Amino acid sequence: EEDARPVAIKFYAPWCKTCKRLGLHFDRLALELGDTIQNRQKVEGSVRFATIEYGSETSRFITQTLQIHGVPTLQLYSGVNKLWQENGATTVRGLKEQLNLLESMSTEERRAYAEEVDDGILASAIEENFFDGPDFLNEEW
Repeated sequence: EEDARPVAIKFYAPWCKTCKRLGLHFDRLALELGDTIQNRQKVEGSVRFATIEYGSETSRFITQTLQIHGVPTLQLYSGVNKLWQENGATTVRGLKEQLNLLESMSTEERRAYAEEVDDGILASAIEENFFDGPDFLNEEW
């Protein structure tokens, strides 16, 4: 079953002081709106949160494929559609504003808005990299 909740992503580098400060705000927002555990049960929040570290293993994918050229960067997605991005973010104010905007929309309005504002980068990345893994079908046994 597809999860229709928006996804907020923080791209950061461990050596970046601005990233660390932003991380505190991002984590606080994730505690407020994201998934939690209550009475040993998972409770789904209204937003999914993820962080991606800029490092030697991820740098090429982040800069070339996702076209993110600086950290910290915040992004908001609905499915594979990018709704919003802020490079060099120092607060989560812009992210909160976008989440409030989405909250006021119906599912159909959100879908139409997402398709209208999306730059297509993630969908292209998925399409281009989907078959980059081992080709098990063509291996000789």
